[in-house]
Amino acid sequence: MTRLWRWLMVLALVGPVFAQEDPQLRTEAVRLLERAVAVGQPPPSPARRAVVNFSWFGDAAEQRGQVVAVVVPQVGYKRTYDFGDYHAVIAHHADGTVMTVGDLKKVPTAIRLVIQVSTVTGAFDHEDVIRAINSSTVNGRLVKCIVFETIFGEKRQQNEACVDAQNGALLRLQVGNERTELAEYKQIAGSYYAGRIDYYRGGALLLTMTNEESTLDDVAHALDVSNNAVENRACRDFRRAFAQSVPQPPPGVPGAPADITIHGVIGKDGRVHDAIVDTPDHQELHAKALEIIAQWTYTPPLCNGHPGDEPTTFVLHFR
Repeated sequence: MTRLWRWLMVLALVGPVFAQEDPQLRTEAVRLLERAVAVGQPPPSPARRAVVNFSWFGDAAEQRGQVVAVVVPQVGYKRTYDFGDYHAVIAHHADGTVMTVGDLKKVPTAIRLVIQVSTVTGAFDHEDVIRAINSSTVNGRLVKCIVFETIFGEKRQQNEACVDAQNGALLRLQVGNERTELAEYKQIAGSYYAGRIDYYRGGALLLTMTNEESTLDDVAHALDVSNNAVENRACRDFRRAFAQSVPQPPPGVPGAPADITIHGVIGKDGRVHDAIVDTPDHQELHAKALEIIAQWTYTPPLCNGHPGDEPTTFVLHFR
């Protein structure tokens, strides 16, 4: 697969096995990854609070931000996002009420990446071929490293996932040119979480974050928001948008080959709004990518039977 957390979020555990793959090797690789996912799952109780402080190096200078998540089982959850001038809050309640502050359609790339890399979940799918499981060390810890190749069409991507040989936690994930290092694991209510995560793209550090989690004893006002919050209802019946016209870049554009990732919102009119480029490199292709994505059309997404908005990520393939 082309992107790190796309691979992590795949739901299927098994699929058709490519030729020359050892079935026993795949069985062991699936077991190791399943254990890593289980170890990193948040506990179902008690109420807890996570504070993530991060530094983003995707622009000219280091920028700092914070994400605070509060979870109260059977009551709801709240997330607060701060990055530069950007501030937003979203609180989901079990009765379907959603309270929001700020523009959640324009969540900065840095915050979206923090959310992605701080959650360990996923599995191998039919595109992933297990090549080897090697013993090694990461930050002084003994690990089992799963070497696998992702095959899609004519493209092959070399990857590696390393899990702690003792507690099973994920310590390193290399998918293509993206690498995530997880360290300083701590325990809360029987589950492990990484106290530090570093994310690299193309060998350059793009994001570093620290995570501190704690349990909450007093939850009476845990999900409170400011007086200027907007009240909505959760989307109980959602129908995603379906592509109608999604032209790809013409061949031979200067700067190709490259895959450009764009985040945007499919609106009630079926067009992509608030598009921003998530790929920091290949800047010579950014303007062309935004020009093309503006031409894409979809059937409008439906929320409870009414046209709504659907934040999503798009990939344009320049060849």
